[in-house]
Amino acid sequence: MKSSPIEIRPVGNGQELEAAFSIREAVFAEELGIFSGSDRDRHDEKAIHLIALDLGKVVGTVRVYREEGIWMGGRLAVDRKHRSGVGRRLVQAAEEEVKRQGGSSMQAMIQAQNVAFFERLGWKKIGPETEYLGHQHYRMEKIFG
Repeated sequence: MKSSPIEIRPVGNGQELEAAFSIREAVFAEELGIFSGSDRDRHDEKAIHLIALDLGKVVGTVRVYREEGIWMGGRLAVDRKHRSGVGRRLVQAAEEEVKRQGGSSMQAMIQAQNVAFFERLGWKKIGPETEYLGHQHYRMEKIFG
């Protein structure tokens, strides 16, 4: 069976946003135990939420937002069955969105086990390992240009 092409784009309506939040809850609360319940926060209101769709079904998400003049990425989450390549495409779409918004770089708090993935995408550590949300993370940055 041939897999369908994955579409990556900004959230188009409230139903898609709720589906993105459901993916995040499945990954960050149920799978990783970082949150008990919802991972929603104040950044969600101002964020640009991007989604990955497989035949119209939301299978992944990431958000970008500005915080004190810095573009931040976060909450990259992909349904377990769709992880092959979708996370990479979501990160790249987030980078493109920040560039479209006039950003020259972006940062994110990356879980220690995901640092190598981001390094392969051209991201660099810009701080020491630190505890964030009860788990070990690194602040990383990607400079465009």
